[in-house]
Amino acid sequence: MGLFSFFKSRKNAEEPEVTLPEIKEEDFVDNSEPTKDVVSIPYGTGMSIDAVYEFIKKDYEEIGYNEALSNQDSSYKNEKVIMIKGQIKTRIEQVRLRYDGDLRNIKTQIGNSEEEGLANTASILKARQETIMKHLDVMADMESKLENKEDEFYIISSYKRGFKKGLVAQTNTLLNKGKYNDEQ
Repeated sequence: MGLFSFFKSRKNAEEPEVTLPEIKEEDFVDNSEPTKDVVSIPYGTGMSIDAVYEFIKKDYEEIGYNEALSNQDSSYKNEKVIMIKGQIKTRIEQVRLRYDGDLRNIKTQIGNSEEEGLANTASILKARQETIMKHLDVMADMESKLENKEDEFYIISSYKRGFKKGLVAQTNTLLNKGKYNDEQ
């Protein structure tokens, strides 16, 4: 037995066994939902237009239905329609502003890339520019339909349909109450 192994074994014999505290995952890993206002859609484009799609994919029929159950006044429905339109317009405007800035930056980068003879980089940027232009066209079409009431923009008609269904449900509940009371 070597000189150092004697000290090592003696030291281990004198020390009491120490129990280390349990290390928990939640002490080091944050599994909570992110608090940032970033829209990320797994089936989306990964671009700004996803924020518009995220807004319009809500179940407006269900929203209208539930709101009719609590307030059957048609003026409430009309005010809500105005609010929904305003919210959509705001979301589209936010995305448009973002795309306008992106287009300015892309235009500059295309010029720089072409100046340096980077044809491949320039064509990638031009493809991105075309995609943004297509997104702007889609949003302009949405806005046009929203403004011109062209068959009512589908989320508006969905909300109104839900509201009507809620009114019918309220009426049926009222009628069924009387029916059951008469039978007893």
